[in-house]
Amino acid sequence: MAPPRTRSSSAASPDNGKSPSPPSDLGPVLVVGGCGFLGYHLVAHLLADPEFSKPVYVLDWHVEGNENRHAGDGVTYIEGTMTDAALVTSVLSRTRPRVVFHAASPVASLPRARWAELEATNVVGTRTLLAAAAATPGSSVKALVYTSSPDIYANPPHHDVSETHPLVPDEQRRRRDDGSSSVSEYARTKAAAQRLVLAANNSASRLRTCALLPAHMYGERSTQGLHEILSLCAGHDGRPTGTPLIQLGAGTNLVSVASAANVARAHLLAAKALLDPRVLAGPWRARVSTSPTAGPSPFGTSTCERPGKKRAGSKTTPSCSKVSSWCLGGYTG
Repeated sequence: MAPPRTRSSSAASPDNGKSPSPPSDLGPVLVVGGCGFLGYHLVAHLLADPEFSKPVYVLDWHVEGNENRHAGDGVTYIEGTMTDAALVTSVLSRTRPRVVFHAASPVASLPRARWAELEATNVVGTRTLLAAAAATPGSSVKALVYTSSPDIYANPPHHDVSETHPLVPDEQRRRRDDGSSSVSEYARTKAAAQRLVLAANNSASRLRTCALLPAHMYGERSTQGLHEILSLCAGHDGRPTGTPLIQLGAGTNLVSVASAANVARAHLLAAKALLDPRVLAGPWRARVSTSPTAGPSPFGTSTCERPGKKRAGSKTTPSCSKVSSWCLGGYTG
């Protein structure tokens, strides 16, 4: 097999074992999905962390021409998919990371025709990564942090869900009589991946793992939802003044959000805690939170009201047409 394509901005070389790492020193680090939304912020915080010893390696299926690549020293980009077992094993053997951040996943809104990608990345890819990490010569991988999702919990709607709440069943997609599914494929595959990650946490392999379930994220480099919000603020994609917004349901359901930068800091803290539990008693404890800054808010507020509520020169608040939620009876996630 041909070696993976790499893009490096420095002469960083893998850890050669000449100097032992401090207990909570993360490096070297491999960020799987490092060219994605959260991956971009993870790499940025790794590079800015004074306690981190470089290098940073990124494995992503889309490297060439990706705007989420970081310029400057300290990052080596490798293009390839985590479903390629030979590639993943080769990357881990060459880079010998101490910590792996697994932030790779297709988006939840992937169309039905591409649902196979969710199974391939979230389940097969996660299983491949864990197997390769456990088999890395010399057991260089000590910690793996997985980016999960609050969508994995079964029986929505949810309120004050704890870690003991049941997850979406780990089974083949259940089908209704009309052929549609009663389980979101994104939720099912993310739940399956989390089970795999947590099951891999064992003393025998000396691999410590954890999963983080951040609220829905926003921030710089977001490509999901942000452009719709900005177009609404600009005037409905240039449509005539007075064109109504559409709200499905009452809009009273609550939603929590978190900044991607804050979620990235939480990932670093989780990795440091896996390597050295004493980190949780340090200053990071007060500096990191994945909770929203303003608390949960009605989802309808963010979908039907623009910042400022009124257009320049307008004396009226834009109208909002409401559609009952029963019309979504065939929605499959």
